[in-house]
Amino acid sequence: MPDQHPNPHDADDHPVVGVVVVAAGMGTRLGMGRPKALVEIAGATILEHALHGIADWASRRGERLPVVVVGPPGHLDEVGGVLAAMGAAVDGLDAVVVPGGAERADSVAAGLEALPAEVGCVLVHDAARCFTPPEVFGRVVEAVAAGAAGAVPGLAVVDTVKEVAGPGAGGVGERVVGTPDRSGLRAVQTPQAFDRTVLARAHGTPDASTATDDAVLLERLGAPIVLVQGSSAARKITVPEDLRDAGNGSGGPVLVVLTGPPAVGRTTLAGALEASLGMVRVRVDTIEAALHRSGEVPGLAVAGYAVALALAAEHLAAGRSVVADMVDGAPEAREAWAEVAREAGAPLTVVEMTCTDPGLHRARLEARTAAGDFPSGQPQPDWSEGQERAVPSLGAEERERLGVAAHIALDMAVDDPVDGVRQVAAALRRMDPEGRGRVRA
Repeated sequence: MPDQHPNPHDADDHPVVGVVVVAAGMGTRLGMGRPKALVEIAGATILEHALHGIADWASRRGERLPVVVVGPPGHLDEVGGVLAAMGAAVDGLDAVVVPGGAERADSVAAGLEALPAEVGCVLVHDAARCFTPPEVFGRVVEAVAAGAAGAVPGLAVVDTVKEVAGPGAGGVGERVVGTPDRSGLRAVQTPQAFDRTVLARAHGTPDASTATDDAVLLERLGAPIVLVQGSSAARKITVPEDLRDAGNGSGGPVLVVLTGPPAVGRTTLAGALEASLGMVRVRVDTIEAALHRSGEVPGLAVAGYAVALALAAEHLAAGRSVVADMVDGAPEAREAWAEVAREAGAPLTVVEMTCTDPGLHRARLEARTAAGDFPSGQPQPDWSEGQERAVPSLGAEERERLGVAAHIALDMAVDDPVDGVRQVAAALRRMDPEGRGRVRA
């Protein structure tokens, strides 16, 4: 008989939600020599990315969320250090850390036990699916609130699937015994949401440790489970190739354009994006300096941008993502970069960098000038000249007209390159699977 369960609602008919983040895996297949959750992608650990997504969803709900991070035994201090370092970024989460068990199911059970008693709807989320969009969290919770004992996100299986059994002829390969109809198959992801009472009972069954996910346990009880739409961004980080692909959620080349005055940190951020996300860096200052050293070039600035645009177009056409480091954020320059992105079919991300502390900004500029920290032959920028070249910020109408997929504003008086890399990586991961269109909010 199907399992019966109460709806986990509070007095306002909203689920009382808690989250168990499964982060206890050692990441053997990843081969990084440390627990998977502590491996970095784009300047932040996998665990940090996962918690940012949960905090984003909690902020949209307008309420605090109890979160239990199940960490690898022997590394709990490091996991706690990650939480402490995130500070205000996870202000909407009441997070604690507990040690995981020998099997995944043991870790989930430990997290479930540590959640506050008032939690009635439990989200179980693999930290390795660290770029899951906030909308997916909402979908599974809504399904449980509507009466399901459990809800899982999933995607249609697009590959033909073969069933195998035993070795093939002559001991070569595996013997194919069937081809399931893929129209009824779904690849399941996390977070998975459950009625807490039913989930606790399911984890109390003798064979719970053999389950590959928690929904399997509820299936064995005959509890009603529904599947909701998942996301291609919720891919699991498992092998080294996943790390290399993780910075670019579009599946194709992207163009990231950094704008801002001299000494604001553009070149540092461009280098960080190059190192973390494997992008090709095109620096306008370097090109202009080379042209300057080569002799008299009429219209040096125009020529420098023309070369930069051509180089970017060539790399994008070859399937390589590009980060363009330029000073000029004037409308004409924006239009030129947008045209490069359109012709390449690459989504465009614009990062506008400022420094709202004039004293700090001027000190950085003067220190950089004194050190000669500019490409050889490049005219040294002057503070007053930089102020005169300031251009208006990119407004909503212009973003729409140019087809900007993501717009990021960084204040380098308070942000740093790690913040910038994280924000760019998160924006790219939220793009739709075709790598075009708008970034999902």
